[in-house]
Amino acid sequence: MSYQLPPTGDRPYWTLITGGMSDFRQPALEKPPAGIVPRSELFIYARQLENWMPSVLQGLAEMPFERASALYWGHTVPNGQPITDAAEHLTSFFFLPPCCEIEDFQALSLDGDGVAFLMVVTITEAERAYAIEHGSAALGQCMEDADLDFIFDATPKSLV
Repeated sequence: MSYQLPPTGDRPYWTLITGGMSDFRQPALEKPPAGIVPRSELFIYARQLENWMPSVLQGLAEMPFERASALYWGHTVPNGQPITDAAEHLTSFFFLPPCCEIEDFQALSLDGDGVAFLMVVTITEAERAYAIEHGSAALGQCMEDADLDFIFDATPKSLV
């Protein structure tokens, strides 16, 4: 399930968020390492709501449970194909803390577990390879240096 919150005066973009992913611990995080919480929900921010967005969120939310894995900040996931025809260079996802929420927004727990909120950022395969080779923090730094706007845009050029 996902929620679609339309733009408002204070938030001139769509906010899409999964609902229910955090009902269960991600299988690979049954015994999470220190500093990592076992439950998550996913966000996408977009100026325009596009048909693919809810289904991509749903597919990503189901992935940890179907593949006995986990999603967390700094992870990358290949999509295996372009996200949309208009953005054929965007073929992967990168997960970061949501940039458009108030600081205290992160403080949520469920059944004694923390819940991580993960912003889904679409990236190129070159950016995903860069994160794998140099680390997610290095890709995050490239995004920060480029003053990247994390609201979905089908036209950005690769940062690497």
